[in-house]
Amino acid sequence: GSRDPLEQVIAASKLADAHDFISALPQGCNTVIGEMGIKLPGSQRRRISITRGILNDPRIVIFDEITAGLDKNHEKAIQQNMESLPKDRTAIVIAHQLSAIQNADLIVVLDKGRAVEQENHRALLASRGLSYDLVSQEALKYLEAIVLLASGHPELECIIDSAKRTIQKLRDQ
Repeated sequence: GSRDPLEQVIAASKLADAHDFISALPQGCNTVIGEMGIKLPGSQRRRISITRGILNDPRIVIFDEITAGLDKNHEKAIQQNMESLPKDRTAIVIAHQLSAIQNADLIVVLDKGRAVEQENHRALLASRGLSYDLVSQEALKYLEAIVLLASGHPELECIIDSAKRTIQKLRDQ
């Protein structure tokens, strides 16, 4: 575009939820990183990669496990920001984490390398196919973690009992 290159870097880094930590680097976006410079944690390297992908302004962009290794706050921020990318692009998002793709226009569910379902998130759940099973398994893991964390807190006993009943229902399906 016709914008100043620095403005473009700042805008892209904000979309990738990287602007704050980049600004805090010794020379900001001019800081040398990698083997010859500052070492960054994996989550920050991933967000810089996303920034670079946005800056390249491709018509088709492939995000392979875009939010893997990111905490929930960064994951949510990136997902929300990706919604604001220009609509004249095609984004192919490869994800094992269902939360990373639930807002997609079209989700293709693969099983052993074959497309077995194609639809948006809501329709996939309504069909009660493989994706429904995957969502149920993911929900089961979260509920089990909640029960584990809440155990030993008598004031949470009613929540624990409810979660245990829900876990049992999911297992019985």
